[in-house]
Amino acid sequence: MMTFSDFSGNILDRRIVQALNSQGFVYPTKVQSDAIGLVIEGKDVLINSKTGSGKTLAFIIPICHNLLSNQNSGSRMKVLILVPSRELVNQVYDVLLSVIRYCGNKIRISHLISENSSWSYISKCNIVISTPYDIVNSSDQDKKVKWLCNVSCLVVDEADLLFAFGYEKYMEIILELLPNSAGKKYQCIFCSATLSKNLKLLNSKLLHKPICVNEISQANEKSVLDKSSIEGILKEYYVNCSNITEKWLMLYVLFKMQVIPIKCLIFASSIDMAYSIRLFLDKFDISAGIMSPILPFSTRQLIIQYFNQGTIDILITADITNELDEISTKDILSSAKSKEAVAYRGIDYQGVSSVLNFDCPTSVRSYIHRIGRTARGNSSGTAITFINKDIPNDVELLQLLIARNKYNDDKGIEPLDFGPHDVSCFNYRIEDCLKSITKTNIRRYKLKEIQGLILSSSRLIKGGYFSKHPEERSVLRSYHKHLLSTLAISGTGREYLKLTPRYLEEIVYPIVQSIQPNCNATTATEQAIYTQFPEALRKKEPRYKLSRYDNLHKYNTQSKDISRKSQLKKEPTYETSTPDTLPAISGRKIWKLKHKKPLQRCSYIDTSKKKRNRR
Repeated sequence: MMTFSDFSGNILDRRIVQALNSQGFVYPTKVQSDAIGLVIEGKDVLINSKTGSGKTLAFIIPICHNLLSNQNSGSRMKVLILVPSRELVNQVYDVLLSVIRYCGNKIRISHLISENSSWSYISKCNIVISTPYDIVNSSDQDKKVKWLCNVSCLVVDEADLLFAFGYEKYMEIILELLPNSAGKKYQCIFCSATLSKNLKLLNSKLLHKPICVNEISQANEKSVLDKSSIEGILKEYYVNCSNITEKWLMLYVLFKMQVIPIKCLIFASSIDMAYSIRLFLDKFDISAGIMSPILPFSTRQLIIQYFNQGTIDILITADITNELDEISTKDILSSAKSKEAVAYRGIDYQGVSSVLNFDCPTSVRSYIHRIGRTARGNSSGTAITFINKDIPNDVELLQLLIARNKYNDDKGIEPLDFGPHDVSCFNYRIEDCLKSITKTNIRRYKLKEIQGLILSSSRLIKGGYFSKHPEERSVLRSYHKHLLSTLAISGTGREYLKLTPRYLEEIVYPIVQSIQPNCNATTATEQAIYTQFPEALRKKEPRYKLSRYDNLHKYNTQSKDISRKSQLKKEPTYETSTPDTLPAISGRKIWKLKHKKPLQRCSYIDTSKKKRNRR
């Protein structure tokens, strides 16, 4: 097998090869083997390759090689890399840094991730990475125009997205500033996992005799439904749900019974739905992070870092792009914040074991990009999609995915071995939990999160803003505390949801064990399996005897943190409170709270009615 060292007759610069080998990249992928030589030769390239195939290195390696090979004219060689999101800007920038780590100051690179970025330093760089929105709205117009007029190579990553969804008008402005005369042309490189027909129509305008590096199988050229656009070791499942409650039920079982592998990405169709999932999982003591366009860029970057490091095991993403199989250039998102809602596109989430489509994607194209976050490289992965039978788009998408399986003679997407009717014993827990997930609580949760970010902002603290405006900090803290207490009150009386009774585990665990053989079980659950499956009992442990235990017993039922001192610390939510809402401080009531006994509240007696009864 060919390595980077002997690639095409040792044409790659040794400093680049050394940097790649130090990171463990010894052998190029198929798309890299096909594209690197073409880019080095200066040809226009259209890369259509599956997610996780190494498209980023496929254009970064030859671009850096060309810059090093032309050191005399390197100061005049300019490369512009355009990507759809600021998260992807940082990712490509980090990859570039790793490739040129042994090149000294031969190549200057910069990333533009703010509208206020200055071109004073950027204008001296060889490679600039940015989003179309930030390029157009950046300052120093003269230096920007001068630099763009000298661009010798244009790279558009996720090209099908950048020529639609609101980016089209920014792309047109940038293309007008690039050199377009007969004697001064620039090299074009377009990359994506799903190139639409509309994008290929741009060949005559932007690309000059392009060469298509198509790693998608030619067996299904007319459709993006090709199985090769997804890793072969990816297992795909779907669950038919009659209503939204059944989707919540399946979400609970998948995570609480450890059916779905962790790390997991959950996709929702809206920001409010993403926060609803976060609140829902929190009620059952399942921690999760959330990627939302309402969060600032620095916070989103920190969340991605925590997820990649393993600090966060479950990440919820709001996918509000609503991509279509054939993207119309008239589909433009009006909100600038909506342009930040494509964090899943192109981002290299590391070590993702599973993807859960809580809300079904609107198209096969979107489905491919979503499940492409897992089973990358040589890793295995699982993708589960909830199909709502009452929504026509969900049913239509499922039919298209099943048709793909028949066409490719492959298993592809299959129904999960159990459904909502098999785990209906948990319905009462789900219905009780959903009572507290209201639009008001979702809005409170979002406000709480934003206020917490403002109060902990290092920029505001170091800049001395709060020291100059102490009253604003006091108001923020007061309202933030009020939101915390209000959200806590909404969950009062539902602490039992965090614990699963043994008798329910005994009912569901045999079903789950058939799907996920490696999931953990309590001793009581194992005893239930021996009871229900006597053959396994005789083979494994013939003299095993069941011990006596209470089916309704739960672990950690006693709370040791409740005391008179902790009760006195609680403050009423409002200025005046009724007696039955005040915290209990008597010894008898504190004992009842510790042992989760029902606490009798004050009852108001109508004295006039009592007197009438006596008469």
